[in-house]
Amino acid sequence: MSVSRETGQLYSIYLNTLLEWQERINLVSRETLTDLEGRHLKDSQQVGSWLEEIHPGAEKEIVDLGSGAGFPGMVLAIMGVGKTTLVESNGKKCAFLREVKRVTGVNVTIVQSRIERLKGRSFDVVVARGLAPLHTLLCYALPLLRPKGLCLFLKGKTAELEVEEARRYWCFNLEKKPSSTSEEGVLLLVSDLEKKI
Repeated sequence: MSVSRETGQLYSIYLNTLLEWQERINLVSRETLTDLEGRHLKDSQQVGSWLEEIHPGAEKEIVDLGSGAGFPGMVLAIMGVGKTTLVESNGKKCAFLREVKRVTGVNVTIVQSRIERLKGRSFDVVVARGLAPLHTLLCYALPLLRPKGLCLFLKGKTAELEVEEARRYWCFNLEKKPSSTSEEGVLLLVSDLEKKI
């Protein structure tokens, strides 16, 4: 993905900060440290690109659940695809996210909280990567979604099984897009979400 020089610099600052902090706290798996750009950055960028296609404009409000090291939420904030809120319960990871916000100057909101305890907030888009099975993600997402809100989740090889399980409890429209960074990966776009009675 081609980006402006300024955006590229922000990505570099972000990833360099991650490498510095990785020595103190476990932000990403060690196996992926040699390919941060491919395994994490580009993986997150494809979420932003698809969001821009289906929901253009920077005014949409996005929440990244279980943000961890900031993928995909911090990348979406750097891309400027919407007003992004990162939700993470781990204090050390939140400290890292706040440091990334400071050194990049990116406009992002960081909330230290368990997802279940978020109250009085609603969003146009809910995103998550590597957090939980789809059924659980939908349980988290429903109270946070505005009318006509969307969910966009990065999933791996168990995606089909997770969709099948989720349909036992939920009604929703689903679009799928193969991941551009992983042969087993897929992006799931969920809309018109309703709990089955």
